[in-house]
Amino acid sequence: MSKIAAIVFAAVALLFWFRVTFFRRSVAELKTIPTGVSKVSYFIVALFFFLGPWFATMSITKLITELQREQAWTATVGEVYAHQEAGTSKGRVKYRTSFRFKDENGVEREGSSEESTVNPPAIGSTVKVLYDPVDPGAAEIDDGFYRFGFNLALIAFGLFATTFAVLASLQVIKLQKLSMLALSAAGRGTGTFVKSKRNWLLSLRHRPSYRIIVEYTDLAGRKYLTESEPIWDTDPKEWARTEVPVPLSMNPADTSMAWVRVQDYFLACKR
Repeated sequence: MSKIAAIVFAAVALLFWFRVTFFRRSVAELKTIPTGVSKVSYFIVALFFFLGPWFATMSITKLITELQREQAWTATVGEVYAHQEAGTSKGRVKYRTSFRFKDENGVEREGSSEESTVNPPAIGSTVKVLYDPVDPGAAEIDDGFYRFGFNLALIAFGLFATTFAVLASLQVIKLQKLSMLALSAAGRGTGTFVKSKRNWLLSLRHRPSYRIIVEYTDLAGRKYLTESEPIWDTDPKEWARTEVPVPLSMNPADTSMAWVRVQDYFLACKR
């Protein structure tokens, strides 16, 4: 199943690359510029909202369990006696490690590692073992990376994914709020093109997203900066002209809110 999923993802990635590489039209051929939040971006943000808390919660729970084992379980030394195949990783076979050890009463016990690796310890080598003195049959190899480092890495990923989803969602909410200005009887104004920025929060791997930064002044002489909705495929610095005023839709009740009319600006720059 995992191989089929990998093939599907690879095929989708190849289609994105093929589309961007061979079917990208020049700016001169475009009558409108692709803008807006894509459906794929919505899906990725929703996915990160699910994966982030899930990874963080799962890893924190496991980390707490490992910390409790560190305090309550007994440490000893065991010997590796066998390897068990446990799947593959990048074409290499992964193994679980089977080991023997003696508990505090001198009774020989056996155990198997929870994690699998392509480089297991050699048969006959010694390993550090932790076992439950109440239930000596419960034992694991005392590997600091898998017990603590791996869980800490997953916690970091979970927090990153959650933060990404929150920031991307706030940007989408802000854009939706500003977009209402374009649909309402908002005031009109103009601003000055400052620069274009890569929109990392809403970009896709094979389809970059950009935004225009515009400076404008209200009737009271106060200066503001506003950002456009996502602009896809083409960096605005390829077609934007600083001498051309940037059309804006502004909120008369709150002049700090302004919507960049990207399509009007794009057409004005092409004239």
